[in-house]
Amino acid sequence: FKENNIDYYIVDNQLYRSDVDSKISRFQNKHDLRNELIYLMDINKYPNNSGVFNAKRRYKDFMNDICEQCDTLPLGYAHYVLLKDGKFLKSTYGVTDDDIAVYKN
Repeated sequence: FKENNIDYYIVDNQLYRSDVDSKISRFQNKHDLRNELIYLMDINKYPNNSGVFNAKRRYKDFMNDICEQCDTLPLGYAHYVLLKDGKFLKSTYGVTDDDIAVYKN
């Protein structure tokens, strides 16, 4: 996105735990994103109700909370890039229970 001058936000979509800050910091260092702001979308405040339309509403609610002008911007669907242990798994427009199970194993 950066190389093609596409505006983007990096969002970590998980429940906040005590180790999240250190994991985000390691991710930033590993992928040379030290100057990038990474937002945490807490699943307690923005519950995942699945489905394409619910996912977009959830993402839009989150974006409206962090970005004042987002109400007037045409936001597309959230595009998820799933990583595990720093390795790419897949990109998708919605996260399924099967996707979540990969992280538990």
